[in-house]
Amino acid sequence: AVAQITRKSAFAVALVLVPSFGLINVFYGETVLVALAAVALGALALQRGQPFFAAVACALGLIEPAIGLPAVAALFILRPATRGPLIACGVILAGYGLVTLGFGANAEYLLRFVPLHGHSEIFARDQYSLTRLAYVIGIPERLAGILGSVSYVAAIAVGIVAGRRLADTMAMPSLIVLMPVALSTLGGPFVHDYEVMAALLAALVIARDSTLARIAVALLTIVWAGRWQQNALPAVGAAAGIAWMYLPALPRLRRIVYLVAVPAAVLAANLAMPKSPPHPDGVIGTPKPGIQAGDLSSI
Repeated sequence: AVAQITRKSAFAVALVLVPSFGLINVFYGETVLVALAAVALGALALQRGQPFFAAVACALGLIEPAIGLPAVAALFILRPATRGPLIACGVILAGYGLVTLGFGANAEYLLRFVPLHGHSEIFARDQYSLTRLAYVIGIPERLAGILGSVSYVAAIAVGIVAGRRLADTMAMPSLIVLMPVALSTLGGPFVHDYEVMAALLAALVIARDSTLARIAVALLTIVWAGRWQQNALPAVGAAAGIAWMYLPALPRLRRIVYLVAVPAAVLAANLAMPKSPPHPDGVIGTPKPGIQAGDLSSI
């Protein structure tokens, strides 16, 4: 989908996405990969002038609410033709949840599990959220959570405005959904490594007209809390993909310099980043609480 939006080689796009976003999400078994695939298909449908399919695809992206919600909100606000399909999808998804789990389990999920999950991530060392940052600098937990939630809503609003303007300027309607998703990863209450990489989709599209976006692609492909060894392949893949997509007209020597300099600079910065000390029991992130039978909020 991204290759068709950018009208570039699918292999070049894969060089950027697979070693970074693809591998880390598959390794952790995250649904973010499914959600971003749905959003990318929605962006492609919007690019082709197919609002119904754009709405359905982005609604499927709600499997990961933090990723799908910005795309759905942008469509609902900026593309009136998608409102009917979005409402229909919402009714279908809500009905499916009620039929399969019942009212009680859904209420528990929304009222207990979601707030507790968000609160637990305040203490996770692999978080990039504003909530985590606020907590680390000494802001009380409750206020840190509020700040993260407010920043998430604000980032989506800014993303919708920026997406509309860029879509008009670049003649790229796909940015209407891709920009809010990208900016929603700035701050917020819950942002892991694999969610930061969601901004790659918008960066790849904007890279057509922006050198800064081409640099951003390389910066977004690596896990900054990780070691340079695990980031070597994503950094090289990103540089190679961008060179293939947007730098074919450059002299060969300049492309070689780019292919060497960009990964080297990114990995050097990654190496210089301070790392958290190893956890005594080898657990990364938030230790799991005791799981109680029949209690979704304890999982």
